[in-house]
Amino acid sequence: MKIRTKLLIILLILAITPLLIVTAIEQSALRLLGNEFAKSSGERLQERSEDHLFTITKAGADAFQRGGRSLQTAVETQALAAQHRLFDQSTPQPPRPPRLASSLDTGVDLPDDYAPSPFHSGESPDGEPVQLSVSFREATFVLAPNADPEHTADQMLRLAGLEDFFSTLTAHQSTFTLWQNISLESGLHLSYPGHTGYPDGYDPRLRRWYTDTVETGRTIFTMPLVDASLGRPILTGSTPIRDPDGNIIGVASGDVRLDALAASIFLPQQWQDDARAYLVRDATEDPQTPTLEILIGRSYDDQQLRWDIPIRTNFLTADSRETRETFRRIAEGKSGVVSLTIADAPAVFAYAPLNIDFRGRQVALVVAVPRAEVVAEATAARRFILERTNQQLAANITTIFIVAGIVAIVAFIGSRRFTQPILELSNAAKLVSEGNLDVHLKAADRHTSDELTEMARAFDAMIPKLRDQLRLRSSLDLAMEVQQALLPAKPPEFPGLDIHGLSAYCDETGGDYFDFLTIEPIGPERLGIVVGDVTGHGIAAALLMTTARALLRTHASLPGSLAETISAINRALAEDSLEGRFMTLGFYIYDNPAETIRWVNAGHDPAILYDPASDSFEDICDAASGTSGGGIPLGIEASWKYEEAVRPKLTKGQILVIGTDGIWEQSNKHNQMFGKDRLREVVRSNADRSSREIAVAIVEAVHAHRDTIPQSDDITLVVIRAV
Repeated sequence: MKIRTKLLIILLILAITPLLIVTAIEQSALRLLGNEFAKSSGERLQERSEDHLFTITKAGADAFQRGGRSLQTAVETQALAAQHRLFDQSTPQPPRPPRLASSLDTGVDLPDDYAPSPFHSGESPDGEPVQLSVSFREATFVLAPNADPEHTADQMLRLAGLEDFFSTLTAHQSTFTLWQNISLESGLHLSYPGHTGYPDGYDPRLRRWYTDTVETGRTIFTMPLVDASLGRPILTGSTPIRDPDGNIIGVASGDVRLDALAASIFLPQQWQDDARAYLVRDATEDPQTPTLEILIGRSYDDQQLRWDIPIRTNFLTADSRETRETFRRIAEGKSGVVSLTIADAPAVFAYAPLNIDFRGRQVALVVAVPRAEVVAEATAARRFILERTNQQLAANITTIFIVAGIVAIVAFIGSRRFTQPILELSNAAKLVSEGNLDVHLKAADRHTSDELTEMARAFDAMIPKLRDQLRLRSSLDLAMEVQQALLPAKPPEFPGLDIHGLSAYCDETGGDYFDFLTIEPIGPERLGIVVGDVTGHGIAAALLMTTARALLRTHASLPGSLAETISAINRALAEDSLEGRFMTLGFYIYDNPAETIRWVNAGHDPAILYDPASDSFEDICDAASGTSGGGIPLGIEASWKYEEAVRPKLTKGQILVIGTDGIWEQSNKHNQMFGKDRLREVVRSNADRSSREIAVAIVEAVHAHRDTIPQSDDITLVVIRAV
């Protein structure tokens, strides 16, 4: 908005305020009456609606609980029936051979009642609508990928006679039940009603309801999952199947459609559009921050639903004292009704507990109605009174417009003098944003000391400083390009080794360094590997790193042992480096003719050796001390004599990781460092991959650990894998 416009608005306010005050006094009594009436009516209506809402919620919770108990009874009965069929030697032969689900795809010899079922509809992974054909006369069997057909053949024959049992059970079950299943540890899976549509590689033993039931050893309800055949969100109740000795040999389960459960919650007609019902679970981890997880009552349109990917549920976190107290009451299994504001939306909440086992967490039904709906009648009355008030206010509009017109003319004529310097400043700022740094404001030359002149002078003084900042930025970019050019462009090709190195600086420039040397006198069958870390980071660290690199490449080409080379570099750095600046360094020579690795450690963390054959880790220690410390860092004491260590070269599959402390000392928001244990675990889990993939996996793991915390130090590592 322009200054001239703002000035016009100010003058209008000054002119019409007295008139508005008189009008406000005249109408205040009527407004007060309307507000008091709306308040008292709203309180009475809210109290009555809260009682009604609480009654609805309790009834819904009771209905949910009956359905849950019914499903629990059904799966426990399934488990007993399966146990009887599997272990009772007098079990009769089934009336028909067992049917594999895959046989239904052939279209040959189908069950008589095999037909499309509107209830068994959903979506494919590609988002296409799916309506399965099912048979209520026959169940179907599926074998997991590693199941032994011979071992499961007898189990199929014994379980194939359960169709009549399932038919009877379905007649007494909720209309929400989608599938009833029996899954055995052998990999055999039975589902009723019979159907196809299972994805390739389906293994019921890997599903959450199976693993949780085996882990707990009791009847439970599992978090929402995506049905493997229909792609629909489902809720699963399950119980273990045991052999005569009490050992768990499988799981009996029943699947319920979430959308059908949500639609079953009754809400009055006047609340149908705006009220919301949720099935929530206590998900509190920190008692100071009670949290609820929404199981039913939300849309999953914001995510792709796949049977092999867990559903992401939404969480509600208490952000006020009243909300925290309500969430605690829900977690304690209590019921009630309360007015709360969540996400800036005031509403009336009613809640009632459900005694259903969701891995030991309390579950409750919550119904929320916007407060505006509760007090709608009172709001309408208040609106009527205010409309009558506005009719009286309309009589003053003509006078207000006349005064406003006069003020606008005066303001338009007088505002130019005040707005011209600001317009000049605005145009100058646009030129600067386009890269023109030769701008000068005429207003800065005025012989006045008002605020506009001072602002113009400050703007003029800013231009040279901006030029300096741009030059500094350009210099930093150039320094970064130069330093990056000093690092190896690609790993060397060396017989028997797969090598990769990388550096990730936390500033434009850094003090970490790695290099690969194939120069004399190392020899073509010998490879030098260097990893170093200068204290601190930024320009100073980068300069010391560059100096060390030049010294290393110079001395490495001269005669002498590895220890003599590092000692000579140390003397040079100690004489020239600034106080408090030093560098840790690990210099390794991989010697193929001698079948050895020789190295000198100048205060650097030891390399980590992983042997997949024995699944063991070893720190490559210093020769003299036998510890991981090695010699002191370069640049501290010029007279220090370094010692050379040696060990056999890597055997096939072994992995050597040389890194800097920016990896294991990176902290997260909980002030927990990444640590070498996590580093070793990343190496172990990626041991069968290339050295480049291992290095990338390490850096990605460090970034995932720090999350939103900025990178605190440079990260450099070299990964060597014997092939």
